[in-house]
Amino acid sequence: MREFIIESALLTHGLKSIGSERLKQELDKKWKIAWLDYGRMIVGNVDEFCEFRERAADYGRVNYFNYDQAVRAGRSGALTASGAMRVCEDRKIPLVVTCGIGGLVPDQCAEKCNDLRALMHSKVSMLATSFKDMFDFLYSVEQAEKSGVRVCVSDETLPGGYMFLPQEASGTRLPEVKTATPHMLCLNPIPAEKRIQDYRILEESVIYGKEQEKQGRYFHPAVNARIDELTGGRSSEIQLESLIANAHFAEDI
Repeated sequence: MREFIIESALLTHGLKSIGSERLKQELDKKWKIAWLDYGRMIVGNVDEFCEFRERAADYGRVNYFNYDQAVRAGRSGALTASGAMRVCEDRKIPLVVTCGIGGLVPDQCAEKCNDLRALMHSKVSMLATSFKDMFDFLYSVEQAEKSGVRVCVSDETLPGGYMFLPQEASGTRLPEVKTATPHMLCLNPIPAEKRIQDYRILEESVIYGKEQEKQGRYFHPAVNARIDELTGGRSSEIQLESLIANAHFAEDI
């Protein structure tokens, strides 16, 4: 079985309708999750993580590029996908597992996305569901490839997008993943039939997220929370199911 670490930002801030007891039931105890607790890197199982989660609702998010500063400052925080890559580097673990990741909109370069930028810098590979829906799927793939990040997929028939109706991905031929290699992003998309059909929910949630960001809050957790509310918790279920599928997939590559 391949060794990997699961990022903690989604599990901490992104699954509004999923309680800690549910996480303990659903996540395999042998899977490792990483977070920062008063500047200390912690890698533990879901039971240990849930003790942190119960007091972490207001903690910040730590990425690849502010990780050292957070450690020096003694901060506690959930690790994004790129933040968990720093733990993987320290532990000599080759793969981080996540769900939705940052992406790009047209005219942005790959350096504008912390997840892609980290993949450019680090030899740790990443297994994700897809780029989040507010980003342009094809453009994000194109810029990742141009920047030296090899994008692979779990299935050649991949649909673009994340939780909502698939974005146009025709004409994009990406290799199927065989094994994790440095500077590789492997996408394991949610099947189209399981996705949210009403795109207006995303549009309203992005507006809400931008309003929250202006007030000093994190954009992506705010968007996730609003989508969760508007879908009656379905978005949290979709993402938890996808994260678990990604962890099982990671065991085999």
